Amino acid sequence: MAVGALSSGCIELPDKLFSCSTDGDCEGVGRDGTAYVCRDTLCVQPGPGPVPDSGTDGGGDGGNDAGPDAGPVACPDEPALMPCTSDGGWCWDNPLASGSGLRAIRGRSESDILAVGENGVVLSWDGTCWNRSRAGKQSQTLSGIWPAPGPGWQVVGINGTLLRSEDGGWVEDKLGTVTLRDISGGSDGSAFAVGSSGTLHRFVDGGWGTQSSGTSVNLTAVAAVSRNEAWAFAENGDILSYDPTFGWNRESASGVALTGAVRHPDGKPLAVGTGFLVRWVGGLTPGWRKSGIGPSTTRLNGIWHDSGRTWIVGEPGSIYQEDGGTEPSGTAQVLNSVWSQGEKAWAVGESGVIVQRTGSSWAEAPGGVVRTVHGLWSSSDGLWAVGDRGLIMRRVGGRWSTVAPPEQNVFRDVWGSGNVLWVLGESGRVYAYRDGRWTTELPGDTLTALWGVGPEQVWGVGPGGVIRRRNANGTWDTEPLNGGSSFGFNAIWGSSATELWAVGTGGNVYRRDPACTAVSCTWLKQTVTPATTAGFNDVWGTPSGKVWAVAGGGDIYHYNGSTWTNQPISGGNPGLLALTGRSESELWAVGANGSVVTGDGNTWTLQIVTGGRALGTVVVAGDTVWAGGLDGTIIKHQ
Repeated sequence: MAVGALSSGCIELPDKLFSCSTDGDCEGVGRDGTAYVCRDTLCVQPGPGPVPDSGTDGGGDGGNDAGPDAGPVACPDEPALMPCTSDGGWCWDNPLASGSGLRAIRGRSESDILAVGENGVVLSWDGTCWNRSRAGKQSQTLSGIWPAPGPGWQVVGINGTLLRSEDGGWVEDKLGTVTLRDISGGSDGSAFAVGSSGTLHRFVDGGWGTQSSGTSVNLTAVAAVSRNEAWAFAENGDILSYDPTFGWNRESASGVALTGAVRHPDGKPLAVGTGFLVRWVGGLTPGWRKSGIGPSTTRLNGIWHDSGRTWIVGEPGSIYQEDGGTEPSGTAQVLNSVWSQGEKAWAVGESGVIVQRTGSSWAEAPGGVVRTVHGLWSSSDGLWAVGDRGLIMRRVGGRWSTVAPPEQNVFRDVWGSGNVLWVLGESGRVYAYRDGRWTTELPGDTLTALWGVGPEQVWGVGPGGVIRRRNANGTWDTEPLNGGSSFGFNAIWGSSATELWAVGTGGNVYRRDPACTAVSCTWLKQTVTPATTAGFNDVWGTPSGKVWAVAGGGDIYHYNGSTWTNQPISGGNPGLLALTGRSESELWAVGANGSVVTGDGNTWTLQIVTGGRALGTVVVAGDTVWAGGLDGTIIKHQ
């Protein structure tokens, strides 16, 4: 019985065009305000790669004028300096910060921005692309940035670290041994750096000197006006001011755990901490005043002011403004720092997230996308990734770009054949992309995984022992089981319609009847020896009939064509979530804590490669193996 039908045309949602229009344009913006451009018939977020030319006016832009439309400029094919495992086998590909938290961002202009963070990460934005720089050491956490006069930068961090950019490279100096938290420069080329235990340094006339702050409290932020005027802010709420005659003095006790500060155009600073904005107020009763920002327990980490607008970042969900207004942050991650120029703004935070404000909304930017990846698929037009909160990305030319999703959904899996790509959403929806358009199909049940053996033969599996087969007209039918249905399927794989396997909870393994030649066939329950109640999370095999299945308890089972056996893992038994292979002697399984298990068909060896971030999907694409998972992690092995 048919339970779903192919919808007509493109999925209609307000203010969103998912595929390019007939004149090669992405008209308007998405529901979230993110601007999109046309590339290879898809509307994608501005980023790497050339914009297709579909125009006839000689302008190379598909428009009616002689000049280029706004669009991306090609980035370098591969992001440089991405870290790899000690044996050089697995390398990070997303995010650019390789999962390290970003602590600070500052800029000179829209095309000259720097972000720094944990593990010595330094990222630079040139107006087109984010790129890594060879700067800090892996043992260094960098937490403050000063755009020094001229083209140079100075960066401070753990254990007195001071990095200076010179002649296209970086030079490391030391300002003592105490961790430095922030650095700020004045209009005259001076600067101040602050840190733990009341540490204070001043930069004047080309050199750094140590100053006495008069306190042993940790200083977390500094705002400098000139060599003779600056403020420092402490984690206990103290505010210190600098006078060239009397030095540093405790000016106020705000009662707020202060974390970030910025100089306001009126000459006085703004500072933020837990639940409050603190600023100087003049008049008849001058002094420091605090005003609530969000709930009183809201952790606020960073602040910036430019062009009459103040941005405040911290806990996930919202970006605050001085007047009490908020905008959705575009990410589920904690944000630590923000910088803006005019209407454009950028913020960075945990797990290497980068969000950018374009138009009137914030969204994760290419290179800083950290939504969990649930599925990977390799096709003739690039590598695809799908995941949480509407995540669809495509990797072309060595860089990832976000693709406008058919809706803001959680996408659980992706599979393709020929010129068709299917993306599995929640609420019983499957989205198909073909000929530049998204269509929606309704199988009638919530599904957890997709697989097919050609563009006209696709299956989905899900809770309750559900197996759905897609018909050529876009409808989906149920295929029966010869066992019970009080379990859920987690994965499906096959090399042909007579070599299809599905696995799930409770140690259940089913095979589509290999003797069946009808359109609809029964799935047969398999006997797994030794018996297990562990849930199988994925399955993969070869056309010759050899099959492997992985379980959350770390078990790997192998079917040799007649019986199932348990194969041991050398080095431990991690919870395994996904499985793939190139041949029966080249296999990979991934799972909890960033574990990767490599197999030769008989034996398996454990590696830990992502610093503890769980991996939930893995796919082979030519000579490269790709794995993805928590916090946007995507790694590769060549």
